[in-house]
Amino acid sequence: MANNNNPFNLRYILENNKLSGTNFLDWEMNLRIVLDCERKLYILETDPPKTPDADACVFELTSYKKYENHARDVKCIIMASMTAELQRLHADMEVRPMIKCLRDLYQGQPQNSGVYVIEVNMSDITSWVVDTGCGSHICTSMQNLHECRQLTEGEIQLKVGNGALVYALAVGTYSLSLPSGLILHLNNFLFVPSMSRNIISVSCLDKAGFSFVVKDKTLSVFRNDIFYASAKMTNGLYVLDMDTAIYNVDVKRNKPNSLNLAYLWHCRLGHINEKRI
Repeated sequence: MANNNNPFNLRYILENNKLSGTNFLDWEMNLRIVLDCERKLYILETDPPKTPDADACVFELTSYKKYENHARDVKCIIMASMTAELQRLHADMEVRPMIKCLRDLYQGQPQNSGVYVIEVNMSDITSWVVDTGCGSHICTSMQNLHECRQLTEGEIQLKVGNGALVYALAVGTYSLSLPSGLILHLNNFLFVPSMSRNIISVSCLDKAGFSFVVKDKTLSVFRNDIFYASAKMTNGLYVLDMDTAIYNVDVKRNKPNSLNLAYLWHCRLGHINEKRI
């Protein structure tokens, strides 16, 4: 990559404003400025040349080699200006398909896609909302997402409360450690980097055998009469309490005489193999 000490080098613009999803338009504009300055913008705007024959003239071979080198430079510039999650998802793509994919994800509206409506106020990327209206679990980071599968272009699109469309890039299993000492293994978790809140779907938990108690503006989550977590109402949303170890007997159900302690310890160790959510 170019020397960052060069006063005419503009790559610092991309380094300081990496693509996260919601800033796509600004990022693309900065990318085009950088590539135009380096005389490599044509990599985004023109089709790649055909591979020359073995007996092609020197000029044709040299031109093709120059294109390959410039295309490699442009891909490195793009990859270096993305978040780690987007890098992993686009590492095997060439430049033009990569840009098209990003445009479709953050600008386009692909046809024949599954659409979910999410009525949620998006403002805190670190918080978890226990949502009664969303039909899917959603995360904004791939950090704890495993058994992951990349989604095809436009396979799942989601509509947020203001009508805007956002797109899921991957689906997998998410392991969420709770203040209660237990671990939730959430299956079919959608990775949507453009969302600003992580969402746990009440309907998905209900299908997995969880139950809920709502009292005093707090939603408590149970399974097999074991308390898992609580979510306090904040600005009309039930936000999961992830900071405080909660052992409040007032929110626990009556403990049955035959409480399965082995089950409880398996939950705490994260080994709920046969009944993952």
